[in-house]
Amino acid sequence: MKKIMLYMLLSMVSMSMFAADELNEKQNAFRREILTTLGKEGFNPDRDANGDIKFTYDNTVYFVSIDSRWTDPFMITIYNVYDYSGNYSSEVMNNSISLVGQLKTVRLFCRKTSYMYQTEMFCSNTAIFKVVFKSVLEQLKNARTEVSNIVRSGIGDLNMTTERDKIFERGKKFYENEDYDKSFAIFKLLSNAGYTPSYRYMGESYENGAGTVTNSDKMVQYYEKAVAEGDHWCSYKLANYYYSKEDYTKAYSMFLKCASNENENKSKAMYMLGNMQENGRGTEKSINQAILSYRKSVQYSTELECDARLALMNLGEQVEKPEDFVDASKTMLMDFSSPAKMYNAGLEYEQGLNKRFVSLPKAYALFKAAADRDYTKAFVKMGEIYRSKYYPLNDKTKSEKYYQKAFKVFSQKAENDGEAAYEIGNMYQNGLGTSVDTEKAKYYFKIGAIKNNTNASYEHALICVSDLEYADAFKYFKQAAEGGHTLAMYNVAKQYEEGVGTEMNKPKAIEWYTKCIEKNSSVYDDARKALKRLGAKDDK
Repeated sequence: MKKIMLYMLLSMVSMSMFAADELNEKQNAFRREILTTLGKEGFNPDRDANGDIKFTYDNTVYFVSIDSRWTDPFMITIYNVYDYSGNYSSEVMNNSISLVGQLKTVRLFCRKTSYMYQTEMFCSNTAIFKVVFKSVLEQLKNARTEVSNIVRSGIGDLNMTTERDKIFERGKKFYENEDYDKSFAIFKLLSNAGYTPSYRYMGESYENGAGTVTNSDKMVQYYEKAVAEGDHWCSYKLANYYYSKEDYTKAYSMFLKCASNENENKSKAMYMLGNMQENGRGTEKSINQAILSYRKSVQYSTELECDARLALMNLGEQVEKPEDFVDASKTMLMDFSSPAKMYNAGLEYEQGLNKRFVSLPKAYALFKAAADRDYTKAFVKMGEIYRSKYYPLNDKTKSEKYYQKAFKVFSQKAENDGEAAYEIGNMYQNGLGTSVDTEKAKYYFKIGAIKNNTNASYEHALICVSDLEYADAFKYFKQAAEGGHTLAMYNVAKQYEEGVGTEMNKPKAIEWYTKCIEKNSSVYDDARKALKRLGAKDDK
């Protein structure tokens, strides 16, 4: 049926074009006026063999045809034709044109080796033509861009009715690879077809100018559509937008909607509710309510040093109580076959690794279980716990006891083991389990660095900087950076930027600053500033 309609429309266009020489006196006069108007606008118009007006705009040839069947008003068709032979099959072009068939002002037709865009308009005089024709040209240009992106995206062979999921995944892949022109074209098609998962990406595209111009109104429109379909990640995006506009009532409502549903922004939304409750923005001021919201935010956080935890600490509130920290039960330990696995699971609970929610009581239980089984790294961790501001267990005596155990074991390995050398160096540097001894700390950091321990390499590089040995510092910063140490990466980038200890190399500096950003570490902001200073785009 679609093909029949296509042929009918195409034949109608052909009739209007070939009827150009059969125009009556008024129509011929109107055509001459259009020629004059286009000439004054600098388009250098001409007549083609069929009598249609021909002109060039933005390196594209356009035609204006007068329909002989209309006089008052006149009917004008503006169209252009593009060749696709040798690049794509007519089937792909037809499918792609069908995909963008929802375009309202532009009609598209696929011919044997070319495709055509056209727009009809009614004009009673050339004054109307002059006002609207540039807008029409832009619509034709946009239609061409849209079809081009769809064709190049490779979804011309997919069925919009039955294969939307595949088309959506194709769009997501383009988006993740920052090929935004293609991703936006796909998401726009899907959203116009009512495919709800695309609403989030349309909102993001309009928010960030990804494949289109930034447009706050359209961003809000698509985020609201997504929220209505249950995508509460978008509730958080809308809430932030309203908050930035100081529309606190709407912001509070959206943060509440986000926090009340399971999604990846739940913890952040709970924190913002607490912040607004604490400060009386968009709701009544209530410290008690804020504390409850902050606690709930901590419960769903995947970061140890999250905003909600810091907010509770600033209010003088304990996030967890000492009585919450107990030994692991036999049931809890059933899943762990070794102290090393207990220790690693403890790190996950403490640092929110592998998207695990932070739970310091569970982390403590697993670290202590590993320490009770003489796992040396757990001795160090337990020493840290009893001094940490995040754990409500301040007990320097117990901390020292665990550090002394660790010191005893690492001392026996330090000369031959890079990690043990680093740990002993750290203990001598900070007086943990032993007295402070700067020279011994330097000695062991260097041993660890020589044995390619990442942390020891970084610490030794800092010592080299303090001794003004910049070439050695660069060597060990780079060694640590290549091992994934983000602070070392930043120092490598800085030395490349400044030409200190190595040659000045702007591309290398940009490369390492970019790696800092990709790690999303504590130097993220400084790295972004550095990239801006170097005139580089961080794409984040």
